[in-house]
Amino acid sequence: MLGPSGKKRIFKNPKIYSERLLRKGYSSKSRVPVRGTSLKIQPGERLKEARPQRKFPWKLFFGLFLGLGIFYWLFLSNYFQIKNVEITGNESLDQAEIIKRLPLFKNIFLTNLSLVEQKLKQDFPEIAEVVIYKGLPSVLKVLILERKPQIAWQTGGEIYLVDREGVCYKKVSLSELSGLVLVRDLLDLPVTLGQKIVPAGFVEFLTNANQLLNERGQIRINQALLKGNTFDLDLLLDRNIHLYLDPLREVEPQVETFIKIITEKGDLIHEYVDVRIPGLAYLK
Repeated sequence: MLGPSGKKRIFKNPKIYSERLLRKGYSSKSRVPVRGTSLKIQPGERLKEARPQRKFPWKLFFGLFLGLGIFYWLFLSNYFQIKNVEITGNESLDQAEIIKRLPLFKNIFLTNLSLVEQKLKQDFPEIAEVVIYKGLPSVLKVLILERKPQIAWQTGGEIYLVDREGVCYKKVSLSELSGLVLVRDLLDLPVTLGQKIVPAGFVEFLTNANQLLNERGQIRINQALLKGNTFDLDLLLDRNIHLYLDPLREVEPQVETFIKIITEKGDLIHEYVDVRIPGLAYLK
């Protein structure tokens, strides 16, 4: 076949052409050396393989630096140190003494509030409940519920206030009773502040008895005498007579029986009235 210039154009056989290239040491496609031949690498290519480029880990460095900064800000800086305290609910307790027990200038995130609450209740038996909240960034809010006196307890020459749960929590003088029923322990057993010395049911029974006697008979309890346990209750009344009640029974029927007896047969009573047995009454 003739080409545009009039010369005869010869088409190469692809198979023969490839075999010739292979004999020269090259492949027809990638021009890479055939097995058994050496590879000639240009100087620029050899340098590129020997010294690969490495990028500086900026993202990792920035993340580590940021994490350390946040950690320092949260736990080591003074921004989150406890500087202010707000106390509510304390009626008889000295606020300054409470603040002394609080972890001032400690990190607010690292402060264990349950341990602080437990410490306050141990140091102040007058506290019935205490709850502490964290106010970011540097405030502690302390909510206190103080015990309320229901009766007074005398033993070993000392007088203590007792709350409705039967917990002895504060030592007082006789002039500080302010109308509370005084329970006299004839055995003089020792007690400690914060100790539960009587059941809550006994405290409720005694306070209700005092209220009913005052409302229905204008009678006041001078002392409640205990001879060993709370099942043997001897009330010394302001009329200089004794009233024996059973704390395990309902208080109102016993008081009603006593009021009826003292109203109808008051002139026959010189020492005591015993209404502990249902349906019966003993008087002397």
